[in-house]
Amino acid sequence: MSYYEFKLPAKILSGEGALEHVPHELQTLGASRPLLLSDQGLAQVGTVKIVQAALRQGGLVPAETYCHIPPDSSIEVVNHIAQLYRDTQCDSLIAVGGGSVIDTAKGVGMVLAQAGHDLLDSAGCEVLPRGKHVPFVAVPTTAGTGSEATLVAVVANPAIQVKMEFLSYHLLPDVAVLDPRMTETLPPRITAATGFDALVHAIEAATCLQRNPVSDSFLRLLDDDFMNKVFEDKACAEFLLQIILERTDLTVQKVHSQHNLKNLQGRSVRLDILATDEAGRVYNIEVQRSDKGAGAKRARYNSSLIDANITEPGDNYENLNETYVIFITEHDVLKAGQPIYHIDRMIQETSASFGDGSHILYVNAQIKDNTALGQLMHDFACTKAEEMHYPILAKRVRYFKEEQEGVATMSRIFEEIKR
Repeated sequence: MSYYEFKLPAKILSGEGALEHVPHELQTLGASRPLLLSDQGLAQVGTVKIVQAALRQGGLVPAETYCHIPPDSSIEVVNHIAQLYRDTQCDSLIAVGGGSVIDTAKGVGMVLAQAGHDLLDSAGCEVLPRGKHVPFVAVPTTAGTGSEATLVAVVANPAIQVKMEFLSYHLLPDVAVLDPRMTETLPPRITAATGFDALVHAIEAATCLQRNPVSDSFLRLLDDDFMNKVFEDKACAEFLLQIILERTDLTVQKVHSQHNLKNLQGRSVRLDILATDEAGRVYNIEVQRSDKGAGAKRARYNSSLIDANITEPGDNYENLNETYVIFITEHDVLKAGQPIYHIDRMIQETSASFGDGSHILYVNAQIKDNTALGQLMHDFACTKAEEMHYPILAKRVRYFKEEQEGVATMSRIFEEIKR
């Protein structure tokens, strides 16, 4: 086995209300006087106030708040903040922002841990001793940099016009807070850019020279590129539909992954999985980790596009095949606490089914109970084949993660995405 290293000591708080847990985490780290760091833009749009309010709910008020970190932070800024930390008798750091703010906090932590006054004294690659522990909470406000989970900090040295890179496991934060409120005010252009940033990080993890079994293991059936390869297998797609629709008699005849459909104006949509059964019924299966990608109008659009593409000139509308658009969502998109939602058109005045043969389903992957569907959702969330309930899915997952041919297939896919 090839040598590799992997370390992720940060505790990750993720989801609604994650910020409100920060006071407890700092308390367990023995801290009560944090220095809150951010930038002017986040202060102006109210993001910093959201964090302060969340801290107050837990009885915590920052000893000092500094919101003047520039987009490209510098050694001078780091040294100034380190002195501010000492002057105000702070005992911990909370960084709210993008890569610049979090990297600045890492730099401040380096100066304080080494009881120094100049970040330049800590320059080098993996040469930094542990030093004094400075509790550090990172709250990213973009989706892309990943600075809250990396051992790297980049800080500019204006004197020689160079961005200096600091590399050490000791730079990793104690806690990373992923709260959706932190990205709500991000402009669409930056949201898109940081989304691509995150995608590139994921591709890098699958294709770079330091790729290893631990990084490979993070792929799940809830990740669409991986899901597409697993369920392009006819037997796996059939098994999936049998459980979701509770129809053991269903037999899949054809299945395609990443299938493109176009409307009359030429706009296309790429479907994760498109399958057809022995009766001609058509199934579109989509996996969505983001709620925004599983909206009602997205489901309507997919359904209508399938109808437009399965009819031929002269076909009788009465012979239009049944269609199913199925969203498997990481979160409970419809927020009613149900494991599955069936949406069919109905006549309002009589509550009778309209009977047009068009069906939309939402499967809530948050519910992983002991039902057949709950166990299926458990398997969708698994990173290890040996922890899965269903052998047919575990075998397919194991093929792409552990067998040479399957691993090579996934590597080629990520290389194509990268290009």
